[in-house]
Amino acid sequence: MKPTARTHVLGPEVVCEHVFVSIKGGSWVTFERAIAGGHAAAALAASYELPRPLQLSHALALTCVLRSHPAFEAAAVRWHSRFVQEVKGLSVSDASLALAAFAAMPSSFEAAVGALTGLFEARGRSDLAEVLDLALSRMG
Repeated sequence: MKPTARTHVLGPEVVCEHVFVSIKGGSWVTFERAIAGGHAAAALAASYELPRPLQLSHALALTCVLRSHPAFEAAAVRWHSRFVQEVKGLSVSDASLALAAFAAMPSSFEAAVGALTGLFEARGRSDLAEVLDLALSRMG
């Protein structure tokens, strides 16, 4: 029997036709639910179960949710570092703007999102701008 997308070969003769996932739907579902609900501790815990590295957009969603959590500073600096490395053609001003927006995020979330959205769209990263739009819409 040839393995298909629904089967997993365990050995030369053994075929398992079931994918074992928790009743809650797995790590991604747990992560997405925690992000959607704004549950910082749950989102952070769920993120440790996900494949590494997280996509930049997933890491941004996590960082936004963590804005009132003690892990925010480290997450923001880590995200900024990845952003600078992964997005080509950034200027020093762009990098500084992004970091300043993260510094303002805990106290001025809407202003920070506005600054970052403009930067992301100017750099062709509409996927990141969409993450921020979702984060804003979940606030109220």
